Amino acid sequence: MNECKLCHENNEIKERGLCEECSVYSDEQVLKSKLLDEIQDMKNDLHFKQKAFLRKFGWDESCSFPDCCWRWVKVVKGETIAVSMDDAIRIETKIVHYK
Repeated sequence: MNECKLCHENNEIKERGLCEECSVYSDEQVLKSKLLDEIQDMKNDLHFKQKAFLRKFGWDESCSFPDCCWRWVKVVKGETIAVSMDDAIRIETKIVHYK
């Protein structure tokens, strides 16, 4: 048994890498599903790289706020900043690190 290219379940493959149930779908649907999976993988990779970028430059995640929302936190020139990931990345791109 192999994994079906469309439903990703371990079934007996009938044709075109699809199980019997999924073999009724067109090649376009199979391609669409594959591309959507690739897009999701890229989004996940981007998210992990963004987190690694912020950690590399001194940002930490915290939910110790009255509303318990997760934010990225960093102390810059004595001021504590607590913002969303997008805002943290935008701020970090503006910070110049001198020797």
